[in-house]
Amino acid sequence: MKIACLEKCIKGLKLARKKSQKREVQSLWTPAQNIVGISRTRFYQLLTSVIILLSGGFFVSRQLQDNDRRMREELLLLSRSVASAVDLKHVAAFSGSESDVGTPDFQAIRDQLSRIRQASPKCRFCYLLGRRPNGEIFFYADSEPASSDDYSPPGQTYDEATESLERAFANGLEFVEGPVTDRWGTWVSALVPLSDPKTGHVMATFGMDVEAGNWKWLVFHDSAVSLGLILLGEILALVLVARARGEKELKRERHRLASFIDGTGTGTWEWNIQSGEIRINRHWAEFVGYRVDELVPRSIQTWLDLVHPDDLIKSNAILRQHFAGQHDDYYCEYRMKHREGFWVWIRSYGRVVAWTDDGKPLYMIGTHSDITNRKATENVIRDSEMLLRTLIEHLPAGVVIIDIRTHIIEQLNAAASALFGVPPDQIVGTCVFPKRVAAPCAIWARA
Repeated sequence: MKIACLEKCIKGLKLARKKSQKREVQSLWTPAQNIVGISRTRFYQLLTSVIILLSGGFFVSRQLQDNDRRMREELLLLSRSVASAVDLKHVAAFSGSESDVGTPDFQAIRDQLSRIRQASPKCRFCYLLGRRPNGEIFFYADSEPASSDDYSPPGQTYDEATESLERAFANGLEFVEGPVTDRWGTWVSALVPLSDPKTGHVMATFGMDVEAGNWKWLVFHDSAVSLGLILLGEILALVLVARARGEKELKRERHRLASFIDGTGTGTWEWNIQSGEIRINRHWAEFVGYRVDELVPRSIQTWLDLVHPDDLIKSNAILRQHFAGQHDDYYCEYRMKHREGFWVWIRSYGRVVAWTDDGKPLYMIGTHSDITNRKATENVIRDSEMLLRTLIEHLPAGVVIIDIRTHIIEQLNAAASALFGVPPDQIVGTCVFPKRVAAPCAIWARA
């Protein structure tokens, strides 16, 4: 009996001990749970914001990379077009020393390089490089006047030549490299080898340099439209997150992101399609020479009065296609009349972000970017290409232009057509090399 009582006492003590431990755990867990609950809410808010910003940063990075690649292709295309106009007879007459100065061949190349430099405002230097039998790379000529501190006389050694440049003299392949630093600065450079049409030997390499700092700004500036939309998307997403934090934090986020967009120099607009009311920022107004408070009342009619009538037709057609769901976004380039009376080229990008219950577009947001300088550059390039084609067409020598990648004939002049005895329409578009054989050069000329 005593043993039974002892066993009951032991069981009672164990049970009491378990209850005591349970109460201690509960007493410790309850405040911790409250703390975790508060932190969890703020953690999710912070995590959402971080995801939005990281996503925006990722797309910004991708956009900048894509724009950098596109600009490199455009620079190489321009350099290739210009290099094709260089007369190799002048290059063949060079000695690669200062004795070339004053010769008609040198002066002709110098004048041509100077004109190319003047017609390409983004370009800082244009030049011709050669390579001696010992592998030393040197200057034949450059676009700088002899009085310039950056002038490179004929025969000056280019000690900073990269491995890519040295390989170009061996394989004849054009390329864009950089940023690369030399004694004159840091550059993004397009280099196009010029080969003897008969032997395929690289006689010289034509180069165009764009200052690296200016290049980065151009990449960012040309990406401003896409960056603006990404930032606008981040604003809208962060606004939804900020509502849970209170009106004070919401205003702070709006101000910070609006200031960031304002710093990019991008014009922004919001359009209530049903009421016609629009909201614009100061850059939108400044592009056409106004302040925001001068454009009152601000409605869609404000924009209609400024857009060029010819471009308005195109814009309306694109808008209708976007409203009908044929395009995810609205994208159009048009002219707007500046306060001073001249026309400014604008690149507009936008999207409908809200619809009515019956499926009509309700609210649209977008950006404006001033592309007047880009349009002027495109006109210069187009005129240069037209001049080049005209010169080629009237040359007494037969000239055939071949795409170095596809080996397809793109153009031939009348002299080449007569030489082959075949009409141009039967030659243009045909392939002259098997796919497994690389074309020795992009231009053949035959007297």
